[in-house]
Amino acid sequence: MVKVNTTILLVLGLIGGMLAVSFASGAISHELGRQALKSVSQPDANPVHKFAEKPTSTPRKKAPPFVEERQILIKVYNRTHKAQKQSFQPRLPTSFSGVT
Repeated sequence: MVKVNTTILLVLGLIGGMLAVSFASGAISHELGRQALKSVSQPDANPVHKFAEKPTSTPRKKAPPFVEERQILIKVYNRTHKAQKQSFQPRLPTSFSGVT
């Protein structure tokens, strides 16, 4: 007779049980999802084309104007250095060396 360790039997039993329960859970979930989606069907036509052909009743808004990076950097610098009495406008390079 072969002596079998009870710990190994317990571990194998637990693994087998987990596999069985996970398979059953997956099968039940699949069936529930299938039943839930039975009444759902694809649309007859692409709904995007319906909206593209109709003119909009409200005119499109203009895009906001771009703000220069220099002005943003000056505002940030002035906010971070509030302790100073005068606002300082840092000199920003107009071009970077080595970059064309």
